[in-house]
Amino acid sequence: MKKIYHQNRRLIISLLVLLIAIALPLTWLWQQQPDPNDFTTPRLDEGQTRPGTAVDPYLAEMGFTEEREGSAALRFRLSQGEAQFRPAAALAPTVGIPLSDAETAALLARLPAIETDPDDRADFRLPPETLPAPRPGETVDQPFPPPPPTVDPPEIPDGPMEVLRFAPEGEIPVAPFLSLTFNQPMVPLATLADLDELDVPVSLTPELPGRWQWLGTQTLIFEYGGDAGDRFPMATEYVATVPAGTESMTGGVLANDVTWRFQTPPAEATSFYPQHAPQPLEPLFFITFNQAVDSDAALSAISLTGNGRSFPLRLATQAEIEADEQISRLAERPRPNHALAFRATEALPAATSFTVTVGPNLPSAEGPLTSGESQSYTFETYAPLRVTD
Repeated sequence: MKKIYHQNRRLIISLLVLLIAIALPLTWLWQQQPDPNDFTTPRLDEGQTRPGTAVDPYLAEMGFTEEREGSAALRFRLSQGEAQFRPAAALAPTVGIPLSDAETAALLARLPAIETDPDDRADFRLPPETLPAPRPGETVDQPFPPPPPTVDPPEIPDGPMEVLRFAPEGEIPVAPFLSLTFNQPMVPLATLADLDELDVPVSLTPELPGRWQWLGTQTLIFEYGGDAGDRFPMATEYVATVPAGTESMTGGVLANDVTWRFQTPPAEATSFYPQHAPQPLEPLFFITFNQAVDSDAALSAISLTGNGRSFPLRLATQAEIEADEQISRLAERPRPNHALAFRATEALPAATSFTVTVGPNLPSAEGPLTSGESQSYTFETYAPLRVTD
């Protein structure tokens, strides 16, 4: 232990002596550097120099007249340069000479020998077991093909057959279609073409053009296919009947007739023109209806009265309709045969209030029913010009 202490002591002393030997020269060199902030050296007058110094001609040209004693500086001058073209020297291609076998062997002999090991060579090592490809989710074992279904077939109702529901019924504003549903299957499962050939167990009065169609095996609908469009004709009372004795596919029999009625509304006016404000003495009248009407038959149910008398009416011509800007615009909106334009056969008296009455018993072009109540509106003709004040 004492020997180790003496060795470390000698090493520390040697390091201290080395540091002192390096620090002393550096300290002396640092003291010899001039102080850049020393302004005690007197400046020379213009054109004077210290003994043993000379002013560089370039510095003198730029206004420098003094130099520090013993200072040495690198002086240079900047000026605008010019590009100089130096053509590249034409270099002759070098032709390589291959080494001889002896030279190649001598060169390789300078390399150290490569140490080899018999275990360096081995066949490609495969992993002991190949990992299976990853599968998302959970694997469910299911036999294929699947086993026969074990779900019990739906229970087929038996007993007497009934009509569960039907529509429409009663007075309705519009009838888009007719439908009824039975409590038992009435037709087999088949294509629509096959079902169209089967007889339907419903009768509809009056008879209409259209198509009966089965929705499933228990619901039957009828869609109208005539000129009235996507609805049953208006102003008509309909009677639908499922006769007694109708049999279902399961053997059920309808005990009694099932009959219901529904009725579409008769014709009625939905808008009038003109109204209220003073009108000219030969106005055109325009009325729209909720369904198609026959022009002559509808005009016979319209009257114009004023000042205690009735004025005869006539249908407006196409030229008269086109000449009136307001009436021609109104005539573009309704469906065909859903409007009527007419006028009085004579000029109306001025400053008179008039009433236009539609119905009762307004006929329809779609069905036999007529309106039960009358509709009316009033207007007045303009008064003669007079000075009032």
